[in-house]
Amino acid sequence: MKTMQNICEKALKNLTESIQQHDELPEDYFKILAIIGEEYGEVAKAVNDYKWKDAPKEEIIKELYQLAAMCFGFLERLEITEPLRAKYIRK
Repeated sequence: MKTMQNICEKALKNLTESIQQHDELPEDYFKILAIIGEEYGEVAKAVNDYKWKDAPKEEIIKELYQLAAMCFGFLERLEITEPLRAKYIRK
């Protein structure tokens, strides 16, 4: 049986893989939000396909992990990266 920790770890692994593939998340909040919106759309499509086209539930789960990964990435940017930059890089 999976735990919330397992789910978070898998989402973070997904984030790490995405960052390795695309270097890092954009600096612009609206660009990150656009990525999150795109991932949300993929979840909605997977749910529709599950309901109306007998697609596997695993596709919904896969898309939810990608959405969660981008949300974690946005939170990491706001809660960790930017405060560290502000602390060490004075404007």
